[in-house]
Amino acid sequence: MTLTNNQGSNTPANLPVLISINSSTYSAFEAANLSNINFQDGRGNILASWLESGETSSSTTNYWVKIPSAITGGGGTAAVDLVFYPTNANSKDSSTTGTEPLWAGGSYGQYDSGAAVFSMYDNFKGSSLGAAWHVDANTTRTVNNGLTLQSTSGAWWGIYNNATVPVPGIVEASMMQPSTTGFGAIGANNASTAPTVGGIGFEERTVNGYFQLSQPIPAGGSQGGVSATGTRYIVTGTMLSSPSSSTLQLNYGPASVSTPVAPTSGYNLSLFAWGATPTYGSTFFQWVRSRLYPPSGVAPSVSTGSVTVAP
Repeated sequence: MTLTNNQGSNTPANLPVLISINSSTYSAFEAANLSNINFQDGRGNILASWLESGETSSSTTNYWVKIPSAITGGGGTAAVDLVFYPTNANSKDSSTTGTEPLWAGGSYGQYDSGAAVFSMYDNFKGSSLGAAWHVDANTTRTVNNGLTLQSTSGAWWGIYNNATVPVPGIVEASMMQPSTTGFGAIGANNASTAPTVGGIGFEERTVNGYFQLSQPIPAGGSQGGVSATGTRYIVTGTMLSSPSSSTLQLNYGPASVSTPVAPTSGYNLSLFAWGATPTYGSTFFQWVRSRLYPPSGVAPSVSTGSVTVAP
């Protein structure tokens, strides 16, 4: 495959790029659960990658691949090889070639390489929060191969991470609103005006203020044809230096932005829940990550070549 950077400036080094592949095209070379695949740089060096969704040889499959070197702006390219091993081989590990934590080919998080691909990543494996997380007051949290947050007060409460997200920067989470009170995508700058019950965002701890993006969705409603209640969303929030340009996406599709505030510099990555009496909604997070911002917000384009079979 060839990645082409059509933007005017170079991509940053170690940029994760989303590569979507019609796996059914290559089913003759693939194990049924895609366990025999990795990505290389054209010189035999394995690239860090993470299988996000579409985990069978008959699916459209989404991979994130970290490109270690900058791609020159104005049409510069980088070569990436999708490599198929024998179908009985397992190329997966947790250090370079991995999957999202629920991949059926192993126990929870066994082959999760998210930390090798993204700037910050956590799949909340086990039963306790990692040391980088800090808990606000009025928050209950349950860690059990995923995180459930609940606010016990009529306000936004949650947890924040030591990781600092730059401006511009991107935070994402796989999250679900399990109750029937509504689905919280990415919270609000002013909780009193946002009928959401969960969120991810950027928080500047030094001033006890935060920047968030909001997309209220009523219980049982839909966004992009996806049922809101009980369905996991991949929620993307992008903070830019201009609040009016900041964006929110659900499953990589556009959504509206409400009440953003101007960022200053770097913010901590934060997860929130909104408490409302008498039931206090809870929000489930499967994983959370931050990743680098591509030039002008546009990732390199991907073109696919032909298959070469080694002797």
